[in-house]
Parts: sequence; C-alpha cells; structure tokens
Amino acid sequence: MFPTSPRPLRCWAAESRPFTPLSTVVSFLETFLLILPTLLPI
Repeated sequence: MFPTSPRPLRCWAAESRPFTPLSTVVSFLETFLLILPTLLPI
C-alpha cells in the first residue's frame, strides 16, 4: 500500500488520490505536527 521509496506521505496521497479527504487530512496532520512543538511550553 505504501511506496517503497522514502517519499513523504503527503506526496504519495496526492499522487494516488488527488483532491480526496485523505490527502486533506494528511496535509492537516502534517501542518499540525509541525506547529505543535512551537506551541508547547518547553
């Protein structure tokens, strides 16, 4: 199901199913994970 090449999951989702809720959720999760560390009081 997942590609053997080390590509980002977002690119794989965009290539396999463009304009689908899956790609939207994946993009949202990536953005959330990137912003979350900056919000944590470390």
